[in-house]
Amino acid sequence: MRLKVYLMLLLTFVVVCLCGLLIYALVPYKQIIAQGALKGFVGLGIVLFLALLALVLRVLALSRHRKQMRWLEQEQTRLALLAQQQALEIERENHELNRFLALTRVAPDTIGNYPALIDLPQERITILSPGNFVQPVPNNYAPRIEYHYPKDLLSTVTEADEQPPLELPAPRVPTLAEQLQRGETQPYEVESILGYHADGTPRKGQWQKLHSFSTFGASGSGKSSTVSYYSALAVLHGARLVVIDPDAEEDDSISRRLAWLEYALLCPIGDTPQRAAKVLDVAERELATPGEYPVVWITDEFSSIMRQGEKGLKGWGEIAERLAINTEDWAQRGRKRKRTTIIIGQISKASRTGGTELKYSMTATFVHRLHAQQARLLLDGPDAKQCPYLAVGEVMVLLNNSPETYRMHIPYADVAAMQMVAELMASPHEPRRFHTISGQDLPPAQADWKPSRNALEMNDETAWQAKVSRVRELRHKERTQRDILYQVWGVTPGRSPEYAQARAEYRQIIDLLNVEQADEESED
Repeated sequence: MRLKVYLMLLLTFVVVCLCGLLIYALVPYKQIIAQGALKGFVGLGIVLFLALLALVLRVLALSRHRKQMRWLEQEQTRLALLAQQQALEIERENHELNRFLALTRVAPDTIGNYPALIDLPQERITILSPGNFVQPVPNNYAPRIEYHYPKDLLSTVTEADEQPPLELPAPRVPTLAEQLQRGETQPYEVESILGYHADGTPRKGQWQKLHSFSTFGASGSGKSSTVSYYSALAVLHGARLVVIDPDAEEDDSISRRLAWLEYALLCPIGDTPQRAAKVLDVAERELATPGEYPVVWITDEFSSIMRQGEKGLKGWGEIAERLAINTEDWAQRGRKRKRTTIIIGQISKASRTGGTELKYSMTATFVHRLHAQQARLLLDGPDAKQCPYLAVGEVMVLLNNSPETYRMHIPYADVAAMQMVAELMASPHEPRRFHTISGQDLPPAQADWKPSRNALEMNDETAWQAKVSRVRELRHKERTQRDILYQVWGVTPGRSPEYAQARAEYRQIIDLLNVEQADEESED
């Protein structure tokens, strides 16, 4: 390209020089020429311009032709190389084909081996001894066997596969009431019965070592009974309870089961979104400034609340995100603060359990009777297949720090057992011994265990002692009067008769505590 430019510039310079010399030579004769040859000079200039243009076009044509010839040479070279490669490939394929065809020219022996090889170029026959050829095996040789079955056999399900797994009869597991009657479960014991193995032997351990856990299962699989049992163990060790239960009014709700343990509640049950928000306030304060006593926070219908939050619904959906955040905080930070959280749900999907972060923050996962497809979201395949056949109150327990899952029966805990726990804790220095009765005659069928008018009520003496103890604890933590009235009586400042009654009882308790303090100072 540069050569073309240089040639064109040189040619233009030569033409301009020639024209200049011609004009210089004709200047002395300008008068003669001017008379009649002016038009001839114009014509001569036009001719010279056309000649210059023709010369330039010729140079461009020669350059284009040279470029085309160079491209043709390159293309011919490429095609020649390609033809050579194809010829070599064809020769190699023919060589392989002839090498294998050579074996067919000699009949195999009785065991299918060829006794000879034929060298095709020289048509020579090499006789070999019968048998397979010895070939060197590389050091990295690793044989692999693959079995291929027809598709019809893969989709065939035998009758044995359709049948549920063979299970031994479930052992007779004592209820919580029977354990209390026999003295197998007692207040402030070092190790408690956490459940029973498949052979009926008890599994013991410290209840506070279980920390926070989640329990999932279908309706009627025994989730509420399981949580009630561990709540009773916690109360027997001096724990307080915090409960959120959207279905508190139902007969078989967790709130009804824990009715006799109302004295252990830190605040009223969160059965509405507004009350649940106040329960969350208490949960946040208990985690930020924990007391010496342990606290168990129970949330029922957790997956339902998360679903409403996911859909952005009003009511329970408005506190779903806050509930998930506080539950995760309790699961992660509550272990060193004696704070335990338990969530109950029916759907094991990650979005319905507060996310994978909350799922892996829990110390354990209890899976009751559940469809195998749902159970696979929590357990491995073989363990998930057992979940549809679990009995009521039977669980598959997966600890986060253990790769294995074990099967366990949880003792049944009903309202009558909760009443026994309440009366045991009412007089901890003189534990009551219950007379032995059969499982069919458990209270409240016995006259000795007839509940009060309302299952949510307790005797006045027990309630008053619980209030005095709770006020003493809150005053020791320097809580205000407003906080104490809300946490103990569940009332807020106003002109309601409930608030007036609660304030009067609060003043009586304050007077009583002041007298106790004065007596202690006088003794000192």
